[in-house]
Amino acid sequence: MSEIIKIKGRPIGIIGMETAFQYVERLAQKDNLSLDDIVDIVMQQLKKRNYIPTSAEPDYKEAIKNLWEKRHKADNSQDSTSKELIIRVLGKDCMTCSKLEQDVLEVLNKLGMAADVMHITDMDEIWRFGVFNTPALVINDKVVCQGRKPTPFQIEEWLKAEW
Repeated sequence: MSEIIKIKGRPIGIIGMETAFQYVERLAQKDNLSLDDIVDIVMQQLKKRNYIPTSAEPDYKEAIKNLWEKRHKADNSQDSTSKELIIRVLGKDCMTCSKLEQDVLEVLNKLGMAADVMHITDMDEIWRFGVFNTPALVINDKVVCQGRKPTPFQIEEWLKAEW
């Protein structure tokens, strides 16, 4: 699965972000790495599986730095009520995509969760998420499912994991 980062305000699908972060976290346990070192190592790992134009490297590094800080700030935060939940249903206005959106809203209601939910139908915007098969579900900028409609139980599990 790809993860979404924002480069100059545009969502870009990145393959292997989670793996790169886990790799750096293992290194950081052994060595005392600065934030710049962490970002450089993550970039090296991402370049193995993603095309990153040289001219855009500073923007990618800034996005990686922000994501790293956001994740580690969230890990250290004790107030879980401040977490933001952003959900995107990607796909044309077909019956399957509409049913996915309805299922998401029903699961949110069942769990008593508040979220920013949007159904995106514009193909250019869908492709910016790195999605080529719809319907797709994106939770907090992470593509969790594409090319099929997940069950309400799966949606519930993903939402619980993010909350």
